[in-house]
Amino acid sequence: MIASASTQAKVTTLVAEVQAPIMAEGKQIGSVKLAPGATVTIVSIESDGVMVSRGGGEPFKVPKNILPAEAIVVTAATPLPSQTPVSLSAATVTPSSKPTPVAIPASRESLSSSPSTPTLEDEVEMEITCALTQAPSYSDVPVLESYKEAQNTLGTYHYKLRLPKGYNANTNQHWPCMFIMSAGGKASMGPMANYLKSNGFVVVMLVEAKNGPWEPIVGNFLAAHDDVIKRIRIDDDKKYATGMSGGARGSSVFVQLRPGFCGLILQGAGPAFDEKNNFYIAGIQSNSKLRIAMTMGSSDNNKIETDQMKKLFGAQRLAVFDFNGGHTWAPAEVFEKAMKWVNGSTTR
Repeated sequence: MIASASTQAKVTTLVAEVQAPIMAEGKQIGSVKLAPGATVTIVSIESDGVMVSRGGGEPFKVPKNILPAEAIVVTAATPLPSQTPVSLSAATVTPSSKPTPVAIPASRESLSSSPSTPTLEDEVEMEITCALTQAPSYSDVPVLESYKEAQNTLGTYHYKLRLPKGYNANTNQHWPCMFIMSAGGKASMGPMANYLKSNGFVVVMLVEAKNGPWEPIVGNFLAAHDDVIKRIRIDDDKKYATGMSGGARGSSVFVQLRPGFCGLILQGAGPAFDEKNNFYIAGIQSNSKLRIAMTMGSSDNNKIETDQMKKLFGAQRLAVFDFNGGHTWAPAEVFEKAMKWVNGSTTR
């Protein structure tokens, strides 16, 4: 890397979209999209690109063509005080993927006690890399049957994270959190988006968890859950889980693996079950604070499971919300009714 002569640090705006890295302890753990017009600070101009920073984060390299030409006609700026340039490989920085770092505190304490540390942005969906490094005991996970299966949950996983409006401004507030699994993987908010955004939810959307072996489903949830509660101010007693079809069965397991879950929205299917068609519900039954809602399309082949669930949990713990449709996510208005019920604001 060859830098030209130094100059004053210059603030400029992007002229092209950037997929910016999220950094923690010197490592890239995810990325966040920055639109044209986002502000960055030029740290130095190199022969093969420009080192920029954003919000006081670690500098990283981007191609020159994503910055205004007039911003880089001067000779290179020296690194800003207390910053060490971090060069990203050519494979990481491409015209359509040009990262910007956001440092993530390692604990809840540092979120509020370190104002100089850049935080994750409100209302921006970003992908986070996490890892499960300690396997659960298979006896604690209803869908695992052996030590080997428990070991197979270990690995690197990902989740998409969205923080609510006002998260960074309200540094003493703790927020409800929704965990979402999709049967096809790469979960999204879908029809639930307006409700979750309007009601101040931290949203965790699992990436690898999908229909298939239980090990990566369990591993993705445990890695994401344990990562997000360290980084984000989650209300420990306001955790929710939902999913559709296989995602519903997965979410029924999630609420049994970690404490603090108060709401389970099963969409298009009941809980996970064994080879004899017995539902895995011991952990659900033992959590007296957990309320369950089922959403079910009128022509869904799994509709028979609603009657089975009513017998298992009764009207005090479970409510079923039907809608005209098939095997699909509940419409927005039906999901809203289900959430109001699990939160105790309506009877049905």
